Amino acid sequence: MCTALTLQSKQKESFFGRTMDFSYPIEPELYVAPRNYQWNSLVTNKRYVNSNSFIGIGQETDGMGIASSDGNKIPE
Repeated sequence: MCTALTLQSKQKESFFGRTMDFSYPIEPELYVAPRNYQWNSLVTNKRYVNSNSFIGIGQETDGMGIASSDGNKIPE
């Protein structure tokens, strides 16, 4: 079961975090995607462009980067 937490700073900035439970060991890495980052989906075979920058946790498997948790927008 995952646990989530949302915090709000005195400046009214919101932050979200959560734990992730897997039934197998993982080797997660930090991923940072800048605004206007272009990437190709292996599922839809389409090219996407991020409208926001974000940071997240993921793992590269068989040459594919998989973002398993993201959504914290980086202020620019």
